[in-house]
Amino acid sequence: MMRVWDKFGRRFRPSGFMVSVLLALSLPATGLAGDDPASENKLEYQQLKADLNRALARSGIPSFGPSNRSNGTTSKPAAHGAYDPHKTLSTAQHIKVALQHQAEGRLPLAIESLGNALRQHATDFRILAVRSGMYREAGNLSAALADINGAIRLAPDQAGLYVNRSALLSGFGRGEEALADLDKALEIDPDMLPAYFNRGSMHYQAERLQAALTDFDHCIAIDPHQAAPYFNRAAVHHLLGQTDDAIADMERFLQLADSESWRAQGSNLLEQWRVAAAASSGDVDQDS
Repeated sequence: MMRVWDKFGRRFRPSGFMVSVLLALSLPATGLAGDDPASENKLEYQQLKADLNRALARSGIPSFGPSNRSNGTTSKPAAHGAYDPHKTLSTAQHIKVALQHQAEGRLPLAIESLGNALRQHATDFRILAVRSGMYREAGNLSAALADINGAIRLAPDQAGLYVNRSALLSGFGRGEEALADLDKALEIDPDMLPAYFNRGSMHYQAERLQAALTDFDHCIAIDPHQAAPYFNRAAVHHLLGQTDDAIADMERFLQLADSESWRAQGSNLLEQWRVAAAASSGDVDQDS
């Protein structure tokens, strides 16, 4: 399963040594449930699936199949021009329209289109979850938080929503509530890698290094082919004085990572750690 990560640096200065870590904010795309609708062109449907998977990855929502929380109504398309064709759109199609607006730089129109979708599918939490992500992109964190709160009220059993609300709460400086949301996400889904990853990053920034190490261990146990947890666990090992483990994790990160900027940072740290380890070993040899 493909996992998509939003990456950005969090700066933390223990004992004068500055380290940046990666923080995951989004969940893996889980795909779309169900078969291709017979009424849609297969290639168009596959593109819709790809578009929605990207939205799901950013917004932390589950598979976009039939939902027992939607209003359950369906409409047959009428002749074009008879009335507003958007009134016949499914939730998935509304989101596709919004994603197209977003991709072409019309973020306000994307948000407006999801508002129209809510008037037709008022109980579908996925629209709120996607719009929350768009509000966040637009810098309107209060609106983003209001939407994700609404999504959680409609779907309190969806772990991914708590992960994304946690990220927003962190932005408001509400760290304890953010951690509580990550704990709740893991209570619902004990194998949710992004929840462990975000919680480990928060522990790291608060200098709760053993707790951070445990969470990054969980990430790697769940999916040993994700690069980011190795980078963060290497940083924790380094601060704990476990140089060999830090070097091994950073080497593994460099094998897996795609981001050139983070590969460059990892390479620089790895070189520093190797030099320090060699110098320490040389001092020991001289003393002996």
